[in-house]
Amino acid sequence: MAGVTLAALSFLCQDLLCSYFSSWLPTVALGRRHIVRAITGINAALCVILACVTTTSCDRAAHLLTTGDASSLLSAQTEALATGDTLQIKRLWSERSYTRDGFWYMYSWTGTRMHVSDWPQFLKAFTFQIASIEHADHYAAVDVEWIPRSASDSAPAEHRPMRYYVVRERGRWVLAYPIDVLTEGWLSHETDCFVFHYPKELAKDGYLADMELMDHECARAVEALAIDLGSKIDFYVARTPTECGALLDQPPAHGYAATTYPYRLDGPGGLPLVTSTSFFHPHEVMHVMQVLAGIPGISAAFSEGFAVAFGGGPVFSPLLALSETRQLMHGPEFISLRRLLAMSDEEFLRQNYITYLEAGAFVRFLIDRFGIDSLKR
Repeated sequence: MAGVTLAALSFLCQDLLCSYFSSWLPTVALGRRHIVRAITGINAALCVILACVTTTSCDRAAHLLTTGDASSLLSAQTEALATGDTLQIKRLWSERSYTRDGFWYMYSWTGTRMHVSDWPQFLKAFTFQIASIEHADHYAAVDVEWIPRSASDSAPAEHRPMRYYVVRERGRWVLAYPIDVLTEGWLSHETDCFVFHYPKELAKDGYLADMELMDHECARAVEALAIDLGSKIDFYVARTPTECGALLDQPPAHGYAATTYPYRLDGPGGLPLVTSTSFFHPHEVMHVMQVLAGIPGISAAFSEGFAVAFGGGPVFSPLLALSETRQLMHGPEFISLRRLLAMSDEEFLRQNYITYLEAGAFVRFLIDRFGIDSLKR
C-alpha cells in the first residue's frame, strides 16, 4: 500500500513540474519536450527506487527470525556437533566465521570456548533452551541457556548462558561469530604490526600516536622472543567494556586476546585477535606473543604473569592505577608463591588487584635468572 501511495505522489510531482516548466517556456517547444522527457525519466527512476525500498522493508519483515527458526537452526547445530559432522557444521555457519583461524574452538557458553571434539561429551550432559530473541537491523541475537539433562536434589541445576548471533545469507539463516556481526560498517587502519578495526565515530587521527606506540611494543616483543609475526594482528577497538566483551562473547572488560583456547596451545594455528577499549593495550598483545613464541600457558597465573612482565598491567588508566595502589597499601599482605601458583584460574582472577602484579614479578624473575627460553620448557 505504501508503495502505491508513494508512486502516486511521484506522478503528481511530475504533473506539477511539467505545468511549471510549460508556463515558464511557452514558446520553446523543443526545450519543453526535453524537459518533459527528463522529468519522466527521473520519475521512472524514483518509482524503481521506491519499489525497491518497499520490497526490502517487506522482505525484512517476512524474514524476521522466529523462535521456530532459531530452534531448528540450533537443533541442527547440536546434532552436527554431537556426531562430529564437520561438513554439516560449516553449512550452518556464515562463511565469514568458519573461515577464521581457530573456528573449531567454538563458543559454548559465555566466557568459554570448547574444541569441536569435546562437544559430544558436553551435549550428553546439557540441552539448550531458548530464553529470548533480540532483533537488530542485520542480525538476530538468540539468548540460550544450557540446562543439565539431570540434576539431583543435593546439586541444583547449573544453567549456563550463551548468546548466538544469527544472520540471513543466501536465503537462509546461519550462525555467525559476534565479532563478524557487531563490527559491520567499522573502519580499519593498517600499521606495521596491526590492522586496527574501529567504529566510524572514532576518528583515527586522534589515535595515531597510540597506534605507533603499539607497533613499537610489538616489534620489541618480536625481537626479544625471536618470533616471526607472519601476518598482522587484528586489533578491534570497542567503545565500551560491554562492547569489548560482547565481540568475543565474554563478560565486560577493557581487553581480551582471543587465543585458540584459554591457557592452552594445542589449538590450530593462526594469529589470535585482540579486542580493547584503547588503541594502546600491550598487555593483551603479549598474550598473542606468548602463543606465537610457543610458551605454554599452564595456568592463569603464568599467562597473566607473562603478559604483565612484557606488557604491563591489564589496563592503562590513571584512576585505576591509583585504585590499585590504594588496595596494595591497605589490603592484605602478598600471597605466598606456593599459593599463587596453585590457585585456580577463578581465584586468581577474583584477586586480580594483587595476583597480576605478583605473577608478573615472578615471570620477570624467571626471565632475568634463567632466560626467555626457560619459559618454553
